Amino acid sequence: MPLRAMFECSTVEALASYVEGLKASELSDDKVDRLSNLMAELEAL
Repeated sequence: MPLRAMFECSTVEALASYVEGLKASELSDDKVDRLSNLMAELEAL
């Protein structure tokens, strides 16, 4: 969680909602593989 979220969320409830949103956007193995492939392609340029 970025430190700025602690300051942007004005209540504990808002911070909890933010954290729940982060949990919902976790990276799957497939996404990690695609990102790795993309980074390899970019490095080759």
